[in-house]
Amino acid sequence: MKFKKYFALFLILLFLFPLSGFAMNIDDGDSNDAVDLDHGGTNSALVDPGADRIIFWDDSAALGSNVTWLTPGTGLSITAGTINVTWPVAFTSDYSSDFDAAAVAIGATPTTLFVDDATTMSTNVTTPATLTTIVLKGGSIDQATNTLTTNGPLIMQGGTIDNDAVLTINGPFTCGKYQCFDNTTYGTFGDGAVTEVYPEWWKTNTTPGTTNMATPLQAALDSVGSSGTVVISNLMGVGVASWTGITVTSKNYLTLKGTNKYAGFKVLALPSQVVAGGAKVTSFLFDTCTYVSIEGLNFDGNDLDANILGLDTVSDSVIKNNFIYDTGATDANGIFTVEGTRNKYLSNSVTNCGRGMWIGNVGAAGQEGTNALIDGNHVYANQHTGIGGTLVESVISNNISHDNAGSGIAIGSVAATARYSEVVIIGNSCKGNAFHGIQSDGITDNIDYPTFITIVGNDASENDNSGIYVVGAEDWTITGNTCRNNNLDGIGSGPGIQIDTYAKRIVVSGNNCFDTRAGAARTQDIGIYVSSGVYADSVEQINITGNVCRNNLSNGIKVSQGAGFNIDSVLIGSNSTYDNGVSGIEVSDAAVDEITNVSIIGNQSLDNTTYDIRVDATVFAKIEGNFFSTHLGLDPVAFTAADATPSVKGRRLWKTDTGALTITMFDDGIARQKITVISKGAVTYDVTASDLIGGTTDIITAAGDVTTWEFDGSDWYLRSYIDQSDNLN
Repeated sequence: MKFKKYFALFLILLFLFPLSGFAMNIDDGDSNDAVDLDHGGTNSALVDPGADRIIFWDDSAALGSNVTWLTPGTGLSITAGTINVTWPVAFTSDYSSDFDAAAVAIGATPTTLFVDDATTMSTNVTTPATLTTIVLKGGSIDQATNTLTTNGPLIMQGGTIDNDAVLTINGPFTCGKYQCFDNTTYGTFGDGAVTEVYPEWWKTNTTPGTTNMATPLQAALDSVGSSGTVVISNLMGVGVASWTGITVTSKNYLTLKGTNKYAGFKVLALPSQVVAGGAKVTSFLFDTCTYVSIEGLNFDGNDLDANILGLDTVSDSVIKNNFIYDTGATDANGIFTVEGTRNKYLSNSVTNCGRGMWIGNVGAAGQEGTNALIDGNHVYANQHTGIGGTLVESVISNNISHDNAGSGIAIGSVAATARYSEVVIIGNSCKGNAFHGIQSDGITDNIDYPTFITIVGNDASENDNSGIYVVGAEDWTITGNTCRNNNLDGIGSGPGIQIDTYAKRIVVSGNNCFDTRAGAARTQDIGIYVSSGVYADSVEQINITGNVCRNNLSNGIKVSQGAGFNIDSVLIGSNSTYDNGVSGIEVSDAAVDEITNVSIIGNQSLDNTTYDIRVDATVFAKIEGNFFSTHLGLDPVAFTAADATPSVKGRRLWKTDTGALTITMFDDGIARQKITVISKGAVTYDVTASDLIGGTTDIITAAGDVTTWEFDGSDWYLRSYIDQSDNLN
């Protein structure tokens, strides 16, 4: 039948005293309902579980039959007007404290088994899903050497399990934060058995930060399967003399998290384990894991000269919101990784470590970090580089890397092993570092330079060396950065942006490089500096456009090299250079023909102290369309006296010597080069028997005459000739 409404009062009545003669009237208006309470309506003593009864009220039943006792049956079921119920409860104390006997006697009957005393096991036990086991305070299960597998719910209510043999918990597990297991060697949870695991289940954290919790922490990490979470709610000391370290191997979907600002770890002793490819011992090592999350934890290295957090071949994982500090040595890292793929390092704080975050190693082939995201971290006051390593197809964004004793962000490669490539470095603040703000470190003589790097929208200011330092680099784009007040300590040279040896195909555009101070108080000596003078390879194909370089101590933009080193193909175009202490734009060659193919086009260079534009006469340069006032080296360059085939390399405006001379060729021309030559004496151009093409009669000029020529790659063609003695109307 269909009931309108049921009202049930669930009473677990342990009839210690008879209630004979007592009745309860439940009146719904007919005064006919009365239920005898004496021994659950039986008027005789009952034994559990039959003594446990339920009063049931059926509002739709006939008057006088609304309220009744339910008769124990095989379960709770609704029939024609009757609900049958069993109250399946058992106590181990009723089975002579023998857990095996209780489990066997109950079998598959849906039952709640209360462990209310010290029980023992004499054989292996597997509980069915129908058995709920509740271990009460004062109760315990001693496995001895027997395995225990629970498939039904296991609820710890103050009791313990002496798990000296294999313990496998597959059913739902519930426990407060107290020590419920006594052996850290055994205890694993099946998938979905538990949402959160606490190391305190294996040991009490008596004195947070001092009690060694390494073993229970390892037990907690080992116990969880897929999608397991290990929760840290207080500071835990980890480590003892000669310990290995905390190791997590081949785990998937593991979460290790803190619940408050005190949660985390303090390393108490130096570990022995090392990340593959590294040389430094590591306290926490995650090896060959996927989808790991490490979040909200403090990691105190305790200045013990060890890496704190190491990741080896970890993928698709997240390291976020952690505070990592005090490794104690310049070569010990806060985070050190090799061969990571698609990992995210988000909003961590790393300080007083050797290197803050070393993501992807440079030590051997295949150890790069690939598809990494390093975002929103605060890396500061470390003893070397803030963020470094070797990355491929990755992003470093929105980090603060300040006051490190090395560079803010370092980019490294090693010959024929790990190559830094296809990385975007965007929106970072790299300030107050003892080296550079952002630094390329691929300086060895090899072909594996960091390549296809984009550095955009960063603030690289107030560093003791350069804001952005590019050495050993190919195919970089450096755009939209602010480089201010670098070379802060005033020692040596520290440009806003420096491009040095092994740099090829570098685009520098839209950057703002300046010093905010006045006069001698300025320390950033050059806005953008292209140089070569340390290693044997050349600097070439450098495009410097649309930058603003102002108020630097010496130069706005400078190109120079040491003798024996080469710079080739530099475009300096559409830049604004003003108020610099020496020159707005300067190209100075330490030796003839070592700076070649320079174009200085369309720049605005004004109000610089010495020269707006300075170009050495030995530089092969094209200069046109600039707006400037003072200059050096832009006057006509004189041919060498008595040279019948003078070089015209790098210039458009020339003048001859004052002596008589016959010129038969202009050397070092390039196709489509145009030159203008001002005669300073009796100069004859042989156009009849040489590579000078200009009619049928040799051209004889006098002082003041002007000729212009264009080169087609093999011959020079006369374009115009001004004879100062002629009337040119």
